[in-house]
Amino acid sequence: MLVPTDVINMKLKKFMKNGIPIHVPERIDDPILNTLTTYNAEIRGLYNYYRLATDVSKKVDRFKHYHYTSLLKTIARKEQISIKQVLNKYGVSVERRLGTGTRKILGVTYETAEGTKTRTYFNEPLCKIDIPYSGKEKNGVVGITYLPRYQILDRYNANKCELCGYASNKQDEFEIHHIRKLKDIKQKYSKRGKVMPEWVLKMVAINRKTLVVCKKCHRKIHQGKMTKSLKIN
Repeated sequence: MLVPTDVINMKLKKFMKNGIPIHVPERIDDPILNTLTTYNAEIRGLYNYYRLATDVSKKVDRFKHYHYTSLLKTIARKEQISIKQVLNKYGVSVERRLGTGTRKILGVTYETAEGTKTRTYFNEPLCKIDIPYSGKEKNGVVGITYLPRYQILDRYNANKCELCGYASNKQDEFEIHHIRKLKDIKQKYSKRGKVMPEWVLKMVAINRKTLVVCKKCHRKIHQGKMTKSLKIN
């Protein structure tokens, strides 16, 4: 199994032009933590979907180079500063995988009920994973168990908003909304009389931490305007 080169090239269209990484204009107005979360969902979803592929390290690493630089440029454009200044402001030191010492990677510090936390750009090794073995064989063929996380790219490739139903053959019209834990968002709206937005209801209904949405719905989610919902009694 190999990662299709045309898939990588298609997904890079949003993040590069004439071979150079570019910022994403529609993400400039989003809070930086939300922007980082969106980029992380994209790179993680791509890797999880193709991590059984022999050349996943090479192909996804190429995507990651342009993708990460696009993130830096988007934040730089938002704050009207240089990429170097972005890393000086938001850089988090992480250990190098090869050699010794540390390097800086973009990260955002935020407050939660458990205290201060920091989220960095996707920093997991892009290595090939062996095929999961289900423990069953039939006629000499090994059974394979695929986990639900492999479905995110199938949903994204459907080119349809999971909230409003908008469909288009242009994949760059869709984005992935991602939350860290479904149970946390459910607890947030569990208080009596608390309004649960439509996008939360959808996540609960499909039992997923991700939603594939059109740009219009994604903006409404981050602006708190996706309010068509019901109250929890």
